[in-house]
Amino acid sequence: MAAFLPTDATRTSSESDDEAARDGDVTSPKRKKPYKSTYYSRKSEISSLQSQIEALTQQLERVKAHQPVTAVDVYRACSENAVLQDRLQKSDLFIARTHSLVLGDMATNPRNPIDVEIRLSTNLEERQRTLNGLHGPVLDRAMRYIFERTHHMRLDQSQRQTHMWTEDNEDQVLVQCDVTPFPDVTDLKHVYDNIHLAIAHQEFQFWEHLGVTTVCHFDDPEDAPAKQARYISVTPYGIDLEKNLIRFRQLFPSSKYLDSEHGVIVLQNVDVDELHPYDPKGRVRIDVSSVVLVRAFPEGSPKPGVSVIRWGMTRVRLPECPLTREKQHELVDLIPRWGEVVRRVVKDYIQGK
Repeated sequence: MAAFLPTDATRTSSESDDEAARDGDVTSPKRKKPYKSTYYSRKSEISSLQSQIEALTQQLERVKAHQPVTAVDVYRACSENAVLQDRLQKSDLFIARTHSLVLGDMATNPRNPIDVEIRLSTNLEERQRTLNGLHGPVLDRAMRYIFERTHHMRLDQSQRQTHMWTEDNEDQVLVQCDVTPFPDVTDLKHVYDNIHLAIAHQEFQFWEHLGVTTVCHFDDPEDAPAKQARYISVTPYGIDLEKNLIRFRQLFPSSKYLDSEHGVIVLQNVDVDELHPYDPKGRVRIDVSSVVLVRAFPEGSPKPGVSVIRWGMTRVRLPECPLTREKQHELVDLIPRWGEVVRRVVKDYIQGK
């Protein structure tokens, strides 16, 4: 009897499903392996391509950076540089014309912007009332000028300007403005007190450096807000000098000019002194008008500190008796040196030297 073999027609659906399942169990692992291999292979290829792209990009940037300059680039740079140089030269010429205008006007029409006329009688009480009444106006006038004069200047930077000329009557006029910064110094009152001390003893300290003998006369107490001092000096060439000054000073916690602490010292020559008249026949009269401002560095400065700002006008009035040419030359050389010694001595006082 022949064996019965099932055909596709005689298989039941369950038998077909079981066989398909067996076939699937055998072949499914063979289909998954190529899929996983392709995935990781593609992922590796993408990563490699990205690395190559980054390397090529960096290489391209290096090539661009080292790209040779063309003639067009050179022409453009030269044109821009020429325009810039022309603008700078025009600016320099404008500043030069302005500077010339200012200096020319100062020499032709000399004016003292902080000058206040001082006349003193022989009565001691009246003299003191006069000085007390001038204290406020003198300080205010000087402060208004010095703040305006230094409005655009760097106060944390050492600066010095000197201008001297001879007038038609042979009088010598010297104008000085300087800024002396003291970085990392925060005790403003200490600086102010030392400057006051230096100015109080200025003639002995200043003239000593120049070989000038000086005698000083004080009529007011040392701590007075307005104090008079008279100086009689003799130079090595035998020139007699005289000065009659009033020293005004005050330390402000703030004012309408500055909302922080600042100190002001003003020296103003006496125009007429009936008790101590000038000797125009035998002495050279030196009129000094100056202001010293002590203030902290402005906001925005790289470091804290205190600035000492000084502006002054000195007029040397020749005596009625003519001086020899040698003595006139000595005066011409002496006054600028005196101004420089003032600056040096004040700096030494503050630094404790």
